[in-house]
Amino acid sequence: MANRQTRMRRIDRVLDQTRELSRPANNRAIAALVLAALPLIYLATATRPVWAQAPAAATPAQPSVSANVCGGSPTYANWLNQDVAYIITQPERQAFERLGDEAECAHFVDQFWLRRDPTPGTPENEFKEEHYRRIAFANQHFASERVQGSSTDRGRIYITYGPPDEIESHSGSETGAGATEAYPFDQWLYHHNAALGDDVLFEFVDNEGDRGYRLTLMGSPHDLEALQGKGEGRPAMFGPESGVYVEVNRNGTLFITTPVRGSSVPVNGKIVDRNNGATVQAFDDVARSTMYGKWITSPLPPGHYVLHLEVNHDPRTIIFEVK
Repeated sequence: MANRQTRMRRIDRVLDQTRELSRPANNRAIAALVLAALPLIYLATATRPVWAQAPAAATPAQPSVSANVCGGSPTYANWLNQDVAYIITQPERQAFERLGDEAECAHFVDQFWLRRDPTPGTPENEFKEEHYRRIAFANQHFASERVQGSSTDRGRIYITYGPPDEIESHSGSETGAGATEAYPFDQWLYHHNAALGDDVLFEFVDNEGDRGYRLTLMGSPHDLEALQGKGEGRPAMFGPESGVYVEVNRNGTLFITTPVRGSSVPVNGKIVDRNNGATVQAFDDVARSTMYGKWITSPLPPGHYVLHLEVNHDPRTIIFEVK
């Protein structure tokens, strides 16, 4: 009979990328596994998480897991592609997509949050509660006419980094057609953030009039003034690939983000020019929160590049372009 320990061993085997999956269980074992997990599944559905609530706006099409993952359950597809899209690591995503029934997926979700619980052994999981609070806030306050708030740029930044220390909002002006001031825009300033560092500012502009507020500039307040003076456009987004995002400002500076597990996690990175194979940037760092962020303030010349990251011995790679 399947029990909590056997399910834990099964999940551990799936998470271990160096080991092959065991043979599929027979029908009797699968039935027993599902029955053993029914209380957990009931609790997970009875709490009615954010993704089960009515969205604030139309939800964009989401990539779906294959039909044999979690028994083809849309509940777990929503969990993967909406609830934890910004914080799940690539190895975790790959492991989840290898699970075949709802009982295993329910246990995986339970362990996913337990690994991030800052106070294990207590009834509360402050990380999980704060994460869903951010999703609910984003859906309530940042929805556009096209997508729910958690899928917008403001929602993504808010869910990933939390509330900013300062917000400056402008409703727009009828003068100066074509200038940034002609459109509503927000500026968010983070004085200090474990992932971002000190004094980081994001600017979002509603230049399409749909309350979408696209991320247009990012950097220190000083860098932002310089970019605005040059009339720079919005950053180019690359990713997620291997769990990594790269956002490229039009002046060639970069912002790299990737989720991590644990605290004080070593991160090593290098940026390689795809044309000649030369390493143009290299860095050794430590991630001190569940989201690692890295500013590359030395502008890269136009070209195609490969970012190689190693996060606690987990290699991650993404290709991007600077125009």
